[in-house]
Amino acid sequence: TVEENANLMTTLSQTQLISQLTQSPNVESDLNRVQRLLEGVLQGDEKPPPPMTEVAKRLGRDKRVLRRRFPELCMAISARYLEYKKEARTKRIKQCCEEVKQVVKKLYTQGVYPSEAHVSNILERPGCFRDKEVRAALQEARRQLGL
Repeated sequence: TVEENANLMTTLSQTQLISQLTQSPNVESDLNRVQRLLEGVLQGDEKPPPPMTEVAKRLGRDKRVLRRRFPELCMAISARYLEYKKEARTKRIKQCCEEVKQVVKKLYTQGVYPSEAHVSNILERPGCFRDKEVRAALQEARRQLGL
């Protein structure tokens, strides 16, 4: 009750109270539940895998608290997300490079010089040229055509 909580606050120091709260069965069961949920996220096959900020939001917890309590699980969830992002970027760049090569050949056969601007106008994603690998693919495609 409220009176008991008020009496408890006055008789116990803040440190003792925190110690009692963290060792109470409710807190322990909540920590176990959170740990199981984090393990479930890590073992799940959700595509794309959620970043740690999203996991924390779903759990209604601050990500810093989760990182402090479950550092290995949080690092593993973050590493999985970063690996997914890295793979997705690599795949996107590869697709852009292939598309650039095709567009360069198409423009060349039409008698149009395959400048970055001309190629960019035809690309599905004109922003591809932000990546140096895609610009290198353009230069290589031109070189292969003797341009």
